[in-house]
Amino acid sequence: MKLAIVVPVKSPSRAKYRLEAVLSDAERSRLALTTAREVFGAVAKLQGYGRFVISDDPAMLEEGRRFGLEPLTDRVNQGQSAAVHQGFAAGLSNMAWASGQVLGGIGGGVVASATGYAAPSLGVAVLLMITVVYAYRVLEAEPVPPPVGG
Repeated sequence: MKLAIVVPVKSPSRAKYRLEAVLSDAERSRLALTTAREVFGAVAKLQGYGRFVISDDPAMLEEGRRFGLEPLTDRVNQGQSAAVHQGFAAGLSNMAWASGQVLGGIGGGVVASATGYAAPSLGVAVLLMITVVYAYRVLEAEPVPPPVGG
């Protein structure tokens, strides 16, 4: 199992509000951007991990990408804990996809070497027939006419 590092980042314009009494909006934004870049740089040096940045700010996602982090758009926008959970879900999804690719490639190769190409070809033919039968039963028999006066 590969570990993942998930860096949740707010938009610099909305970050560091606890410092509002001592820093201007521009200073807080600059501090947030500088801090994010420092974290991105530190994470970029760590090899052997999944590395993600999650944010609802496209500029921050691009900044993370420049440091080699995989950008994930924060679609939940419910704070850092939710963003971290979303990042871990994306990491798990990537791991599942990769393992499926490996196992599928190995399994297909084993079946092909044991039976020639007859078994994989028959398997694909069966799947295509199932698709045709399903589509025939589900789809309407008559085409729906286009709306009049469109």
